[in-house]
Amino acid sequence: LTEQEFGTESIETADAYHSAADVQRDAGEHELAEQNYLRAVELFRAVDGPYTHRAIEPLIGLGDNYQAAGQHLNAVAVYNEARTISRRAYGLLNEGQVPILDRITEAFQALGQYVEADEQQRTILHLAERNYPEGSLEHLEALYRYAGWLRSSGRFHDERLQYARAMRLIREMHG
Repeated sequence: LTEQEFGTESIETADAYHSAADVQRDAGEHELAEQNYLRAVELFRAVDGPYTHRAIEPLIGLGDNYQAAGQHLNAVAVYNEARTISRRAYGLLNEGQVPILDRITEAFQALGQYVEADEQQRTILHLAERNYPEGSLEHLEALYRYAGWLRSSGRFHDERLQYARAMRLIREMHG
């Protein structure tokens, strides 16, 4: 119906495919969801160009669909594509990358590639270090987040080092 009302290449039609794909993914119909996510991305790109910010959400949804279907390598590829578009549309240091990097981390963990998973979490920390002044609340929050990641990966010594770093910054910057 949306195609009849708005045409086959419109934002509204792409949104409809995206919505249908979300429902299909949630229902466990991964193949149908994949087709509709790909169609949504194709339509968004046909309307706005290959690096349209509108393609980010359906790409993330497609990655989530691959994750749910156990296709973790495909998920990593699609999440990286979403991250590339995010960086191009919103800047190399935009905070919108963080949820995507978290998803990439989960996919690498599912693949047993823990070094690559850790690299994603370090990238999140580096984004905060570049975006916020040292010792700021946002910077400290990123340190705590990374320390929590280290704890969840069983790297307790490295976790303690991050907390010690945070305490040193608090003393130096805030007394």
